[in-house]
Amino acid sequence: MTSLSRQLSAIGNNLNQIARALNAGNHAPVSQVLKDVQAANSETRALLRNLRP
Repeated sequence: MTSLSRQLSAIGNNLNQIARALNAGNHAPVSQVLKDVQAANSETRALLRNLRP
């Protein structure tokens, strides 16, 4: 697995953990959930920028 694939997989895992926690009724403050999602979004964008020539 390449470094990029591992990083994308880690981001996906983080988002899945957020979704599982929310679905299980473990509600974090909305501000924290938004921060986590924004962080994952930023990481994804950075990885995508590295793919473009």
